[in-house]
Amino acid sequence: MGTQSWHEGLLRRLEDGESIASAPMNFLVLLFRALVLCDCVVTFITLLLVPVLYAIFVLDLKLATWAGPASGSEGASIDSKGEAH
Repeated sequence: MGTQSWHEGLLRRLEDGESIASAPMNFLVLLFRALVLCDCVVTFITLLLVPVLYAIFVLDLKLATWAGPASGSEGASIDSKGEAH
């Protein structure tokens, strides 16, 4: 099958007796598939980029550092009731 524009395909389906009501549904199915594909691609990129950016900016360049606990909370502990001692 050669390449054809969307309106040529619609006209061909209408000539074959297909209902025009199915054309918007076909468009919605294609739109949904495109959105799912985009979501998968974005998720993959995020899962790949976050560790890479962390390794570059935190581990290699040491642009972000985390200090230990604040000076007033060094001896504090929390029991099972959530009370600090």
